[in-house]
Amino acid sequence: MALIKCNECSKEVSDQAETCPNCGYPIAKQIQKQLNIEKYSKITLATNEKSGHKIAQKLYYVLLLNNIPCTPFPTLGDMERSSPTIREDLKMYRKWIKENLGIFKRVTIDNIKNISNNDTEVLHDYNEYKRFIEHNEILNKKREESKKELEEEMKQLDLKLKRELEETERKYDSPLEQTSTNNIPKCPHCGSQRIENIGTLNRAVSVGLFGLASSKIGKTKQCKSCGYKW
Repeated sequence: MALIKCNECSKEVSDQAETCPNCGYPIAKQIQKQLNIEKYSKITLATNEKSGHKIAQKLYYVLLLNNIPCTPFPTLGDMERSSPTIREDLKMYRKWIKENLGIFKRVTIDNIKNISNNDTEVLHDYNEYKRFIEHNEILNKKREESKKELEEEMKQLDLKLKRELEETERKYDSPLEQTSTNNIPKCPHCGSQRIENIGTLNRAVSVGLFGLASSKIGKTKQCKSCGYKW
């Protein structure tokens, strides 16, 4: 346990206290703010800094320390670990940037001055943030354009495959089978295809037995289903 000065009344209080017993100032928040300022200061951005992760992390603390709401910064793993984990880390990181890109635009030089007294550092960081935001806006725009192009390509491919399938079905839709089916005789009385031919001998026997009363005179076919002759 240590004693610290309250930012409100300047009296010494325990660093374990939630609020100042003298004025009620939130000591826990004061300590957390100081810790966040220290974390911000420890993240250095070189002039040729290429790591967007560090810039995004500093931006996160700027938002946090200026009470600008944003989603929590993802806890990224060690980039020396296995590739699948790295890919998952980058996926979370990019998602976080996309969710908060509009909020980043609200960051001003005054917001950074609330954290750092070094004017050179403030200006450098602000310029890096602007470049970072512009870069990610361009990336997001390109991703959206690529996504639309891919969707259009998939749509055209789907239409092409559909047309080819229809053409194949028309080509191989068994026209011979359709013709043979259409040419099968049917009973004019009941529509059945169970037809048999009335042979010459059969017809002669019938005429011999029944004479002119024979039902097979002049008939060549007979329906097996209803017995109709024609």
